[in-house]
Amino acid sequence: MLNVHCVAHRLALASADAAKNVIEVQMFLETINTIFKYYEKSALLTAGFKDIQVSEYMPLFTHC
Repeated sequence: MLNVHCVAHRLALASADAAKNVIEVQMFLETINTIFKYYEKSALLTAGFKDIQVSEYMPLFTHC
């Protein structure tokens, strides 16, 4: 079966593959993941982070 990907998906795949060789990108992604995990594991910290978002008029994002 031939898989046909949309342009955006192919671009995402290509950029992810290229980013594997850029140490700064890997460090950035690791930092973002660490921050996410820190807040995700604590209801109190998550609530505090949401309060900051509301006070700064930032949209509230939720993850799946």
